[in-house]
Order: sequence, then structure tokens, then C-alpha cells
Amino acid sequence: MDTGSLSVARFRHTATLLQNGMVLAAGGRGIDLSLLGSAELYDPATGTWMDTGSLVTPRAQFTATLLPDAKVLIAGGEGGGEPTASAELYDPASGTWTETGRLVTGRAAHTATLLPDSRVLIAAGYASPVYSRASSPAFDHRPLASAELGTATATPTPTPTPGPITLSAAGHKVGGINTVHLTWSGATSANIDVYRDRVVIATVPNTGSDTDSTGDTGRARYTYKVCEAGTMTCSNDATVRFRQ
Repeated sequence: MDTGSLSVARFRHTATLLQNGMVLAAGGRGIDLSLLGSAELYDPATGTWMDTGSLVTPRAQFTATLLPDAKVLIAGGEGGGEPTASAELYDPASGTWTETGRLVTGRAAHTATLLPDSRVLIAAGYASPVYSRASSPAFDHRPLASAELGTATATPTPTPTPGPITLSAAGHKVGGINTVHLTWSGATSANIDVYRDRVVIATVPNTGSDTDSTGDTGRARYTYKVCEAGTMTCSNDATVRFRQ
């Protein structure tokens, strides 16, 4: 049966099943054949797509590999004239992309294989294409037989770090409105930042509980986290689904 449509029509993109059950669609080419840098998340619980952070470098015909730490490594691909050697990491917790180590050789239409030691094997593909913006893309390209091994290492950025705070969440309807009751323990600060879907929605006194009236009435999925106010000392994620 049909489900929700992508926000942006695209082809030669990637689609990656994340550890949280969502699907990440990234990059590709648009209907005008331009390279896309946008990315979207599909929520199977609601059948809908939502925007997430954009790639640092728009690209198509690249690879996307889910890593053991839940991040996604994208590498290579068509990057505006010829295959790029750049690579990026997507962090589902923050919805952002970060540049990581470059490939030795720029390539597109290659393979990427996650090895048991968590390294990623990049192999084959093509280099130095001549691209024709006709009714369909056409390439006169040089095949590659080379391969390379790498370990994805992102440029360090501040990210919320799970601390001693434990969070639980329960959803119910109040007057038809999706309402979520949050309960936490382990926080020592005077105030707490409450996050819904990676956005701070309130800063409240540290009483150990809070209630979020979302304003929504239908099917929805919310992911919550609480942090000691103004810090990256945060709880686990707690997800609540409303199925009607």
C-alpha cells in the first residue's frame, strides 16, 4: 500500500535503515538533474517524512554505511563535475552531518562494506566522468580497480552525553490532545532543559517530572530527552507513539 511521499523528488540517493527504526534518505539528484544536499527521515510509525540536517557536500551515487555507533558514514559520489573524495558522518541524535577523513581516491558508484573490526572497505567504482546534462545522465568514465580501508573519525563536536539521569515517558490523550508525562531521576541541577525531537521545548524546575501537551491530535511519534539546564549532561532518549 502507499505511504507518505518524500518532500523532495530524488534519484541516485541512498536510503539507510537507522538503529532507531527510521529510514534516512540523503542526497541524490533532483528532477532537474542538479545535485541535492538535503536529507529526510521516514518514520514507519506515522508513514511520514520529515526534514533533517543537510549534507556538507551535495552528492549522488555515493555509499551510505550504518556504523556500530548508530552513525551513518557517506563516502564519495558524484560531486559536481567529477567524483568526490570527501566523506561525512550523520549523527541521528543531533540530526547533523560532520566531515570526516577523505578517501584516497575520489570515486562514485563504488561499494562500501562494514568489516567485523568496524572499518569500512571502499572498493571499485569510477573516476573522472564526463557528465552530460541531457534528458538523462550519461557518463564516459574511467573504471577503478583500487580499494581502500578507513576508520570513520568525525571532527569533535559538542553532543549531549548520557549521564546519570534516567528518563521515562508515558503518553495519553487529554481532551483529544497528545499529552506526554515525563519522569526522571538522577539530575542535580536546579533546572532542567526538556527536549522533544532534539529541540528544547521548555526549561523547568528540577521536580523530577513534567507534562508536555503537544497540541497534536493524531498519529505521532515523539522522542524526549532531559538535560541539566545549559549543559550536555543528559538522560537517555524516551520515545512515545500515538497510533491514532
